[in-house]
Amino acid sequence: MKRQPRQLILASAKLILAVAALVILGLLTRRYNYTFAEVTAKLRQYDPLPAGLALTVGYALASIIPIPLRDILKFAAAQVFGFLASTLIIWTGEIIAAAACFWIARLAGKDFIDQLFGARLATFNAKLKGAGWRTVAWLRVLPITPYRQFNFAAGLVDLRFGPYLAGSALGVLVRTAIMQALFTRLASLLVVYQVTLWQFFLASIAFVLTMGLGFWWYVRRGNRTEVKPDEP
Repeated sequence: MKRQPRQLILASAKLILAVAALVILGLLTRRYNYTFAEVTAKLRQYDPLPAGLALTVGYALASIIPIPLRDILKFAAAQVFGFLASTLIIWTGEIIAAAACFWIARLAGKDFIDQLFGARLATFNAKLKGAGWRTVAWLRVLPITPYRQFNFAAGLVDLRFGPYLAGSALGVLVRTAIMQALFTRLASLLVVYQVTLWQFFLASIAFVLTMGLGFWWYVRRGNRTEVKPDEP
């Protein structure tokens, strides 16, 4: 099979899977249209230790596999366990995912990862090649760094696992603490205003579409801008 048709098939499969996942998630939130207060009450019925372990494992899986559940799990952890405990839960899940993706990429090889992400990892590959723990930590803190792509890219370059894990642990901790502080506050507001899962799902879709259209407009506008030659 030629490379171009193969890429088209893979891109179509990814799109179909993403749409299917969103449709299933939308149907579930529509079917079980609980308020966040009701979800919190249900979650608090479980023992803290098993619930915390389940959230940790679930978040790690959602960070390895492209499952649109990460934000929901962050909300659930923040509302049930509070800021400190939810930060520990999400941080642990992120580190498990970071280590797993690193070794998946290193053992599976570049060809397999290219099929998943294409050329989008090229930027990370250049920045991570020969990087130390400080560079990894800094890239982890930046809000524009996508975790999943970063994790896989690290396994493809000349980067030792020790500095990668140490830098990830520090950077992820800082970023997770900031985000969980925001999620804890936002989760409280969702409970106060009786927001339902279906409403939150629709708002999330609208937000993603708005950001996507904004990014598309920005790129399109940049492509239309002509660079004028310097005047003699």
